[in-house]
Amino acid sequence: MATLYLIALLIGLGVGALAAFVLMGRLAAGRAELERRLRDLSVLHEASGILAASLDLDKLLDSILKLIKREFGFQHLAIRLLNERGHLEVRASIGMDRDYIEATRIIPTRSTMFGRAFLDAKPVVVRDTREAPPSSHYEMLRRFIPVTALVHIPMIHEDKPIGVLAAYSTRGPEKFTDQFVALLQALANQLALAVVNANLYKQVRSASLVMEERVRQRTAELEAANERLRELDRLKSEFLSNVSHELRTPLTSIQSFSEIFLRYDVDDLAKRRRFAEIINDEAQRLTRMINDLLDLSKIEAGKLEVNLQPVDLAKLIEKSLNSTEALFSKSSLQIERQFDKNIPMVFADPDRLVQVINNLLGNAAKFAPDGSTITVRARWRGRFALVSVTDEGPGIDPRKVKEIFDRYTQLRDPRKHQSLGTGLGLSISRDLVERLGGYIWVESSPGRGATFSFSVPLVEQ
Repeated sequence: MATLYLIALLIGLGVGALAAFVLMGRLAAGRAELERRLRDLSVLHEASGILAASLDLDKLLDSILKLIKREFGFQHLAIRLLNERGHLEVRASIGMDRDYIEATRIIPTRSTMFGRAFLDAKPVVVRDTREAPPSSHYEMLRRFIPVTALVHIPMIHEDKPIGVLAAYSTRGPEKFTDQFVALLQALANQLALAVVNANLYKQVRSASLVMEERVRQRTAELEAANERLRELDRLKSEFLSNVSHELRTPLTSIQSFSEIFLRYDVDDLAKRRRFAEIINDEAQRLTRMINDLLDLSKIEAGKLEVNLQPVDLAKLIEKSLNSTEALFSKSSLQIERQFDKNIPMVFADPDRLVQVINNLLGNAAKFAPDGSTITVRARWRGRFALVSVTDEGPGIDPRKVKEIFDRYTQLRDPRKHQSLGTGLGLSISRDLVERLGGYIWVESSPGRGATFSFSVPLVEQ
């Protein structure tokens, strides 16, 4: 009886020990699983911190690859992102051969294992490359990396793949459990969200920089326009003051010499004639200034009309020279004509053309030294006739050449330290020439005179 009891006791102890052993095994397995899950959560948490810390795409891709290498021991890693051309381009890598990266740029995506993972939006796992089916891409990969196992994980954002996380092992066959692949998939999806955010930030930043540059340009343009408006306002004020003086001067002369005729008997015929010429000259001067003001108002209102017709240019220049002869005789100025022979007819408004030529001749007469020569040229080149007036005056300050045809810009005689005219003649001449289909310009050097030229179209044959 005692023997049976002892046997039963031993059996009970054995069963208890076995149960305890099984329980301890289960506890160890549970502990290992818990540690694995904690490790997975730790990796995901660290990855979240990395991805949230920066919007620099290159920086965060490199950081994630370093984390994966440290935690899982992969020797070769790559992240491929879909580019604008529809190719999976390597944007970050560790231990990858440059020649392999370059070679895979031209291989169709569908022909590669990473391309299949991308297109199917499912991981491609090869635990032992010796058991993998033949593949041209795999054979090419083997030429550059002695890979023994690999995994390609699609990077998915909002159910759409945007890239692939590729990991290659050279340590021999790998287990790559379902839990491990799921962890890599979670990492890849986190990475996909970070990539999208980084790209959005880059786009917003780029758009912001473009807008900032546009605002800066517009601000600079507005400042320049405001400065120009202030300058025009100043010139206009000077112009009004100058015009008041310019209008008063001929009126004063006309009034003074008229009073002499009315109050005194002037028997000297030569003196009477000289007084009459002065009154006539001042009246013409006053008329020219008033006409300039009227033309300016028409131009600014867009109501200046031109009557285009065939015109004999040489005869028109002679007419203009005759009408302005008095300007030259007072200062003993000589006129030299240099006309091409057989200049074709031009297509212009004869009255407006005379006005332009008169303005240029009058301008030359103001600045030409007494006894000097004014040269008038007429040529034709191609479809245009060219007219130029050259004086031997003091020339023009190079800083003023660009603005010489602007409104209210007065030419200044450095010898007399004063500005001459109303500042409208050249501006009106430019507007008239452009209305006639031509172009006006000036060439000058200080101390060497100035040449004003303009073109006018020929009559079409």
